[in-house]
Amino acid sequence: AVTILGGMTLSTLITLLVVPAAYYLGEKEVKIQPKINKI
Repeated sequence: AVTILGGMTLSTLITLLVVPAAYYLGEKEVKIQPKINKI
């Protein structure tokens, strides 16, 4: 149970870190290269 809980916590922390980073990078790319957004 401890391992499962630890795994869930780790996954949650990774998600909380990766999602905002991916969103920020995505916004940055859209601004720099608007052509990708049209495709």
